[in-house]
Amino acid sequence: MASGREMLVNGRPYGDWFLLKVSDMFIYTSVILLLVTIAAAIYGATKYYRGAEVSMFRHRKHRVPGLNTTSTADISFMLLIFF
Repeated sequence: MASGREMLVNGRPYGDWFLLKVSDMFIYTSVILLLVTIAAAIYGATKYYRGAEVSMFRHRKHRVPGLNTTSTADISFMLLIFF
């Protein structure tokens, strides 16, 4: 993990041990959350394939509900405005 050693920032020495540790914590947390998000997206994308294999043995049709496009458009608009 990170050390609390002094480092150069814009050519000037920076040695605040606490803030160096906190910034390192945020970096590692962000990387971990990014990896978990990617893993969840891959798992979610394979859900339809896993469901198709199970349905094949049961001989039962699985009905997928329609997508509410109004809500999707509203969420997209809010994300575009706020971020």
